[in-house]
Amino acid sequence: MAYSNFVRTYYTRFPRIGLIISLVFLSFLFALPRLIALGRFVTADEPLWGKRSANFYYAISHDDFSSTYQVGHPGVTTMWIGSAAFQFKFPQYRRVGQTSLGDTKLLQIFQKHGPPPILFLSSARQIQAVIIIFTLLLSFIFARSLFGLWPCLLGFAFIAFDPFHIAHSRIFHTNGLVSSFMFLALLSYISFLRNRRFLVLVVSSFATSLAILTVTQGLVILPVIAVISIVDLWSNWRNFGAPKLKVTIKEYITPIFFWFFLFLLFFFLFWPTMWVAPFDTISKVINHTFYATIGGFNFERSISASGSTMGKGINPVLFYIKSYLWRSTFLIWMGVIFSMVFVIFKQGRFLSSNRRKNLLFLIIFVVFYLLVMSTGDKKFDRYLLPIFLPLDLIAGIGWFTATHWFITRFVRINQKYILYGVFGLLVFLQFVITIEHQPYFLTYYNPILGRADDVLSDNMFTGWGEGLNEAAIYLDQKTNIQEMEIITWYPLAFNWYSSALGFEANPIFLDKEIDQDQLNDYLSADFAVIYINQWQRNYPQQLLEHLNSKFPEHTIQINEVDYVRIYNLKQ
Repeated sequence: MAYSNFVRTYYTRFPRIGLIISLVFLSFLFALPRLIALGRFVTADEPLWGKRSANFYYAISHDDFSSTYQVGHPGVTTMWIGSAAFQFKFPQYRRVGQTSLGDTKLLQIFQKHGPPPILFLSSARQIQAVIIIFTLLLSFIFARSLFGLWPCLLGFAFIAFDPFHIAHSRIFHTNGLVSSFMFLALLSYISFLRNRRFLVLVVSSFATSLAILTVTQGLVILPVIAVISIVDLWSNWRNFGAPKLKVTIKEYITPIFFWFFLFLLFFFLFWPTMWVAPFDTISKVINHTFYATIGGFNFERSISASGSTMGKGINPVLFYIKSYLWRSTFLIWMGVIFSMVFVIFKQGRFLSSNRRKNLLFLIIFVVFYLLVMSTGDKKFDRYLLPIFLPLDLIAGIGWFTATHWFITRFVRINQKYILYGVFGLLVFLQFVITIEHQPYFLTYYNPILGRADDVLSDNMFTGWGEGLNEAAIYLDQKTNIQEMEIITWYPLAFNWYSSALGFEANPIFLDKEIDQDQLNDYLSADFAVIYINQWQRNYPQQLLEHLNSKFPEHTIQINEVDYVRIYNLKQ
């Protein structure tokens, strides 16, 4: 059977079977790296979200709805997930907890009344990963209706093994969630523009509300929806047979009003503080968003405030472009380039005018989001995560189009088997690139840009707690470690893991300079656990200068990079 006949038959005769098989296949690919070994380490911000979730859970349990406002992010979906983990692993917290906690109080409550915090954390990560997987599967259904099954199957396989998205899908935080919700909101709205189904509009508004309830970065989807609606209206204007204003109102303005109304309704329903203080809550969120973005024009100040050195001397847009290049893979680069070439030159059998327009909408989102994030005060590579999913999909479409173009012009036999082989090879390569970085995945940086050491020489802000678990395991081998004093960077990340081993560490504070008394206090400890971004920042300077004259007793390397150095201060 000729390749073209094979593809045509597959699309027309077996669409439902193909969809079911694809969903099962993708479920396996998504789950493989996202649901395994979730209790192996703790990152720096997860104890903070554990604390906020504890406050949220306690407030819900005691009908104190106003206290479900914890931060202007607002992080609501993350706290709902954390509350579910508390219900599964530590339901007694409703009795022994409190509305507001300090940074170390929750750990003390865990130790006195509950399970080791790492068990709570692994449960929260599991719930979050399942939600993300379900969101991605639903996104695939809409993407398939826009671009066809095979291009989307490859694009979502790229997503399944995207190291940066995997990393944040496995961390109890907001970034993996907001990127997935925004992706679903975008694809479902584009799908609505094509089929005009009300249920699809509901899905888009629901996903938008979840995105904004997760992080206010999700607000970017609102102007994007307006822009792509205007572009779609403009491109269809000449095809309207009825009076243009009437069709515009019916096909665009009315649906957008419904979409926005449903978004507000879902936003209200899923955040209990909105039930009792809606206007005050909205005011706090707006103030937080304004505060987070107003300093964005002082890029050097924002870099210093966040502790990151990456990007000094370049403008904010280049900062994020560089971040993307380091965090993505070469296969994605090539696929995106293929897509752009075939779109610009209007080549590729499966890139019809509608599909090219759908691709344009994805690109509009990527560019708009990149520009908006570049105005923000704080700069972290994880803030860029929402563009990774549409670019992975675009890459899948590009590789499919390039493969189809090549096969139809240069191959006369076994066309479908060559297609299978190319797709299998691409997915396998993406898998191999990614899997060596488990269980952290945050340790991935694109080797095309250089070796592992070049990440540091390029001033890439590195390390979010990866390797501190291995430091705790090493120290656990020491005799009477429970009676020794340990000081460490990211003490909560260290202690949420080490507490299950029966010991804790005291903090090394975020002070650039310290006096002699503070230095002597640090040096009175038995062990110092020094972390990679601590010596990148050179905080505290006096302590690190003292340790530079010593050899670490043990060094923990990940992918040939020193992440943790353990010093025996009694030697």
